[in-house]
Amino acid sequence: MEESLLISTAPISPKLMEVLAMLNDEDQKLLMGNSTITKYPPGSIIYAEGEAPKELLFLNSGKVKITKIGNSNKKQIIRLIKQGWFFGYRALLAEDHFYQASAEVFEEAQIISISMGVINELISKNLKLSNLFIHILASDLAKSNEHTVTLTQKHLRGRLANALLILEETYGVEKDGKTLSARMPRGDLAELANMNIANTSRVIGEFAQEGIVNVFRRTVSILDKKALQHISEIG
Repeated sequence: MEESLLISTAPISPKLMEVLAMLNDEDQKLLMGNSTITKYPPGSIIYAEGEAPKELLFLNSGKVKITKIGNSNKKQIIRLIKQGWFFGYRALLAEDHFYQASAEVFEEAQIISISMGVINELISKNLKLSNLFIHILASDLAKSNEHTVTLTQKHLRGRLANALLILEETYGVEKDGKTLSARMPRGDLAELANMNIANTSRVIGEFAQEGIVNVFRRTVSILDKKALQHISEIG
């Protein structure tokens, strides 16, 4: 379901409100009048690798993964999108003609889409907005570099420990302070850790036997975070 952001009654993320506060009244109306808010069910493809970018996207609620197809047609999760954050901006800033990766919903999401032309116009005349996207890009580049080292240099246990810590950092935990809020299928967890499903199941089973995590279907609870961090650090 899609509707204009200008007339939408959906609660808007505080992060987007911060962005709106950077703009004067006229530019706020320009942005909101050229934005739409859409609900996506799990499994929806927001954009696919190779498609032409037309909009800047903002995750108002829900959970989204960024994936890329590599060698042997293997899918890799390269990034998770945090609620209240922009995505699809690299194509905007680099002026790419095609998306280099795909964005897929894995828990029902509400996405705000903003016209690329309007965002370009606002960035060109608003230093605060320009600096915001530079900060976002630099922050994500640092995380991407760290993730690359993890996937190429760490052993299976280190990779899976790191993947679980990324889930906790990105989406947080339930009220018990232990259960990950993200309910990720085993296949997705394998793609995030650059492992196959069999090895993912085996290693997470080891973590459970060692009292580091508790697993029930798609639910994972981190019982010993220090132990998990240690495994991630030593690789």
